[in-house]
Amino acid sequence: DSVTANTVEGIVITGSPLGLIRSDIDIQSTNWSLFGQVEYDLTNALTVIAGLRWSQDDKDLEFTQVSRNMDDQGIPSGSLLFDLDVEAVGAFDDVPTIDYGDFAARLQLNLRTGDDTLWFASWNRGMKGGNWTAAAAIGIDELQHDEEVLNSFEVGVKTSFADGTARLNATVFYYDYEDYQAFSLTGLTPAVTNSDATANGGEIELFWTPGEGWDIVLGAAFIDSEVDFVPAVFPGSGTSDAELPQAPSTSFNVLVRKAWNLGGGELALQVDGNWNDEQFLEGTNSLVSLQDSYFVGNASVSYATENWTVIAWGKNLNDEEYLLYNLDIGLAGFIEQVYAPPRHWGATVRYHF
Repeated sequence: DSVTANTVEGIVITGSPLGLIRSDIDIQSTNWSLFGQVEYDLTNALTVIAGLRWSQDDKDLEFTQVSRNMDDQGIPSGSLLFDLDVEAVGAFDDVPTIDYGDFAARLQLNLRTGDDTLWFASWNRGMKGGNWTAAAAIGIDELQHDEEVLNSFEVGVKTSFADGTARLNATVFYYDYEDYQAFSLTGLTPAVTNSDATANGGEIELFWTPGEGWDIVLGAAFIDSEVDFVPAVFPGSGTSDAELPQAPSTSFNVLVRKAWNLGGGELALQVDGNWNDEQFLEGTNSLVSLQDSYFVGNASVSYATENWTVIAWGKNLNDEEYLLYNLDIGLAGFIEQVYAPPRHWGATVRYHF
């Protein structure tokens, strides 16, 4: 890398067209936490669980941004855009430091209404520390995003029946996000921004062993979510009341497995699959990030002994074409997309010591 001597800290050198940008980033982070949890039987059937964690998050940023231009001979040169070194540039002392302490908590009540049934209600508070989006061509005021706090409330039941051959888990939930950390692209700049968000829904799972060697699993999930505001591709615009990314409103999964004892080991056949309703892959909910509903089916045959496991498998057997990732860079005239692997086959061998 070559940098011209004609640079000034913290100021863009005018008269030179902005070319490629190099960002030199150094983040130093120190984290520590204290945690404790207690369980107490209020009655023979009712138990309370309480937990508390204090976390301290200290981070310092040194961020230097240099434009990469070409001179008349096509040789790269450099112009320092700004330097966020705390010691070097006092004007930015309030930007590159995060000193954040907060608590996570858990409170849960468990009620047993029989030998095979447990009801529960819980509140959990969690957080995700703030950070910086130290990308190229970004303004100083856009560098830092705040910490995210999540309050989750759940009510559910776990029960077994049919002489213990079947087990059912069901949960309904409500999530309340404060300063949800949403990824978006403003102009050509990727950034993490903060916005409040909520989600509510439910999950249900059934595990059934109808006979010797048989395992059947059925599951379903439902979610309705809303993010207050996410900045969009064009600066100054955005999306209000967006859905959480990669959160289909409905999804189902199924697994069927049959195993036999054979030659001192276990031979097993398995088929499984999952169906997902349409979903947005970006927080901006742009139409190009809308993934239609899809189903993926898989299968495997395995043989396991005490030390060896051999598995032959096939994934995405129906050769479903669907996106895993989408980034709309409309201002640059293209969209970055990553597709899931097509139908593919393979084998896995494991040895257990």
